[in-house]
Amino acid sequence: MEKSHQRPILSFGKIVGKYTIIKCIGQGGFGDIYLVCDSESDQAFAMKLEISEARKQSLHQEYTFMCGLQGSPHFPHMIEYGEDARNRYLVQELLGPSLSALRRCFPGGKLSLPTVLCIAQEMLRILKEFHGRGFIHNDVKPSNFLIRLGSPNFLVLIDFGLSKTYIDPKTGQPIKVRQFSGFKGTKKYASPNAHIGFDLTVRDDMYSWFYTIVELAYGVLPWSHEKEKVAIMKGKRGIRNSPAFQILPPRLQNLHAKIEDLGLFTKPDYDGWIEEIEKSFEETGLVKPTTFDWETLDTMSVMRISAIPLKVEEGKYAIEPDLYGLATDEQGHITIGMAEGNIISKKFHPVSKACNIA
Repeated sequence: MEKSHQRPILSFGKIVGKYTIIKCIGQGGFGDIYLVCDSESDQAFAMKLEISEARKQSLHQEYTFMCGLQGSPHFPHMIEYGEDARNRYLVQELLGPSLSALRRCFPGGKLSLPTVLCIAQEMLRILKEFHGRGFIHNDVKPSNFLIRLGSPNFLVLIDFGLSKTYIDPKTGQPIKVRQFSGFKGTKKYASPNAHIGFDLTVRDDMYSWFYTIVELAYGVLPWSHEKEKVAIMKGKRGIRNSPAFQILPPRLQNLHAKIEDLGLFTKPDYDGWIEEIEKSFEETGLVKPTTFDWETLDTMSVMRISAIPLKVEEGKYAIEPDLYGLATDEQGHITIGMAEGNIISKKFHPVSKACNIA
């Protein structure tokens, strides 16, 4: 794997295609993510960049998967894929921070249980559609779910570099799995089968879903500080005895057993699981939130982790400071790529540092 620190970070003002680099907003094993501005339309987007010399063309694979996911509210809206002499790049809508970044804004690195239960339900809706299209993600984790502002579908699944097709499009049947295919995913969130090296199926995404929920609710997984595979495996096998597991509502705890019982090619009852979580609100006395935890963050906390606002307040959006003065006209107007593919022109007011909707 190419190490991210060996890649030079593009500086402000560099041009890639028709896009101007604003700043780097994320780094991964194979590529970096930039906040960019379309030089023709003055729209702000996110660009994932991979150097052309990279041996593994994971970005092109991601582009292929995203082509099959367009039109859904659960996945990023793709704007453009391109290549030049130095880079491959994928441009998509500008989304909010990841669940991983958000949880670290709160004491203990955890979110409130009502918010976590809503996240668990929304993740199930996303995975239902993703698996229904014949795909397995292979890297379900908090950092691969981003916030989308202003949509009932408030989460978006990203990063399809490790994803694969598990249904043969010609036959409609599951593709034969290999017994030993090597490790895929992220150790902390990967299923026990991934550590053994088995080819992964839908049930392995569901293990990762469950571990994600546990971490969001408790702030840490029982094996988070372990580095050796044996210790990590031991932690996952004993998760039911951990305090992290015990804080979950009983109905959510029971879903872990349902994951273990899934067959090699059996998909979960996504809707049934969503309903089980819904019943948890009633049985535990938890109130379903009208405001998610991240909507309570102060402006400075949001600015540290997000290039877009995370709430609407009194008709205004708080805006990430690095955008001020960028891609604006003489009146201080800027156009932002927004959710659901809608492009909305906004007015920037440098004095009040707010973006008026009206």
